Amino acid sequence: MEWYPTRPVKENSKFVKALTEEAKFLYEDLKNNRLVVELASAPDPHFEGNKIRVASSYAPEWYREIYHEYSFEAEYRSKETGRKRKYLTSHISRKKSLKSLERISKMEDKPNIFYDTLYRELIIKNLEKYGLPEIENEDYFKLEGDEGFII
Repeated sequence: MEWYPTRPVKENSKFVKALTEEAKFLYEDLKNNRLVVELASAPDPHFEGNKIRVASSYAPEWYREIYHEYSFEAEYRSKETGRKRKYLTSHISRKKSLKSLERISKMEDKPNIFYDTLYRELIIKNLEKYGLPEIENEDYFKLEGDEGFII
């Protein structure tokens, strides 16, 4: 049986529990871990009260990888000086990612939705990487190009 990441989780009855549990884990991981930047005293202060920005916590590594994979450079024109300013942004949204992971964990995901497909692929890769102990020596989730995952 073949299973494609574009198909909903409920169509893959053999691995529904593993897929939904992994989606719940990723959802909680993303919900509870985000980038937090705080001000700290500068190690080499140039004036009294000099502060620098320091990250005290980060988003999960898997989310940062996805975010950077879909990031691009954008620009805007400064209202004050008229100069063009560049910044890095991404097509990936935390809010949409959380909604997608929640849909997958509740088996309410939809076929051919970008976020659902993206996170189903991530879940499959995670399950392939860490294995499923309840499966008896089967070749599962083998990636064969665009032909999907073979179960």
